[in-house]
Amino acid sequence: MIQHKFGLYEKALPRDLALSEKLRIAKDLGFDYFELSTDESEEFQARVTSDKSEIIEIRKAIEAYDMPIMTMCLSGTRNCPIGSENPELATKGMKLTRDAIHFSAEIGLRIIQPMAYDEYYNTRNEKTYALFLENLAKLTQEAASYGVMLALENVDIDTMDSLEKGLQIIEHVDSPWLQIFPDIANLYSTGKGNTWSCDQYRLAKKHLVATHVKDTVVGKVRDIPFGNGNVDFIKFFKTLREINFSGPMTLEMWAQNYEDPYKAAKDALSFIKDKYERSSQ
Repeated sequence: MIQHKFGLYEKALPRDLALSEKLRIAKDLGFDYFELSTDESEEFQARVTSDKSEIIEIRKAIEAYDMPIMTMCLSGTRNCPIGSENPELATKGMKLTRDAIHFSAEIGLRIIQPMAYDEYYNTRNEKTYALFLENLAKLTQEAASYGVMLALENVDIDTMDSLEKGLQIIEHVDSPWLQIFPDIANLYSTGKGNTWSCDQYRLAKKHLVATHVKDTVVGKVRDIPFGNGNVDFIKFFKTLREINFSGPMTLEMWAQNYEDPYKAAKDALSFIKDKYERSSQ
């Protein structure tokens, strides 16, 4: 029987901890892998340009704590989206993603989750979407050459607020190195319900490589503790079993929402594993 892997999102732990310490804690808390965050901050973006000695130290920490870094959430392109009509911003977003690809290949990270934003802070239109598709295709070729998978996350704008729209994007790019890394809570937040959200997973089942697991309510995509939202996790996990999904599942949390983020992460893992086990009954 396949042992499903549950990962911990980096932001579930205090930002100021060293990466090696985060890996140790994730292992101690019972997680199977770690998901890096490459967000809009300079500190996290700088990591993907680590020099050889820094790469070696990361590899040593991965081995020492037996905690693989399997996935990366690449949200840093919000302020430099690859579909931007501003060439400087688009170029910056392309470089950040390329750096993330090269870094991932060096540390054995398998899947990068770019956000499906053609634009985020500025106006979106047909041109920004076309630029997004064009540049995404280029980045997918780059990722393929390094053996790193790109997998899009459904987001809070209509570029890809459903997995159906994600399928249209990956069909356009037409590469096995571009797939979908969905977020069940982001789907639920649209207000279309748990059944629709699970049906989206069924629709995209041949292209799912990992998933984010978090709780939410309608209209919010983050900051809802597990058990305080309305995501039907048993229904969700039954759906994953039905479609034979066995990819990585990252618990997405934010440390600043909890007095004791370590206990919160451990409790969240217990909560989700309980729902997962009950989904088999």
